[in-house]
Amino acid sequence: VLQTEKEDKIRVLQDIVNSYVLKDIRHVFNLEKVGQFNHLIKLLALFIGKELNFSQLATETKLHKQTLEHYINALQSGYIIKLIKPFYSNFASELKKIPKCYFIDNGLRNYLISNFSETDFRTDRGELLENYIFSQLIKKTDINTKLNYWRTKTKQEVDFIWQKDNQLFALEAKWGQIASQSLDKFLSIYPQSEVYIISFSQEFNKKNHLIPSYLI
Repeated sequence: VLQTEKEDKIRVLQDIVNSYVLKDIRHVFNLEKVGQFNHLIKLLALFIGKELNFSQLATETKLHKQTLEHYINALQSGYIIKLIKPFYSNFASELKKIPKCYFIDNGLRNYLISNFSETDFRTDRGELLENYIFSQLIKKTDINTKLNYWRTKTKQEVDFIWQKDNQLFALEAKWGQIASQSLDKFLSIYPQSEVYIISFSQEFNKKNHLIPSYLI
């Protein structure tokens, strides 16, 4: 934040990743398989906002599933990533177990995938927006709040379900388009909830449930 030049920002991120993410966390949590750990964290950087398939990750990294879970827990304890679980009340139609992965900081994630291009030229800008919204919401989460996502077995999905003081908010990240059939579906199942589209480009419009991302 304090650096004004892009090259200096990248250099600081490099120092953080090399000294803390790829070194200190390994030592603190006694992670012995260095190569596999480095491969794992780069895979997670590619999978932000995606449901985690632990069997696939174990195959890709050549880690035993129990070791893989230990490494992911270490990254969560080190405040590098966070997994969020599905929100559900309908046991028959909604997912109950598969978590999604987010990075606490977009900058660290960008360094791990070596991509600092401007957002207009990025194919993952939707994922970046979603991860940014997550990082803002997690700062507002306390003992009285829960942060989940929602997905049905028919693949209807809402990015974030935020529960605060018995209130239910469904939040969908949209870079450009503003229609969301998934939000409509969620509202039909949970009519007591408030639904919002968080857009990068739109202005605040309470009537149309639009919130610009800078207000999160």
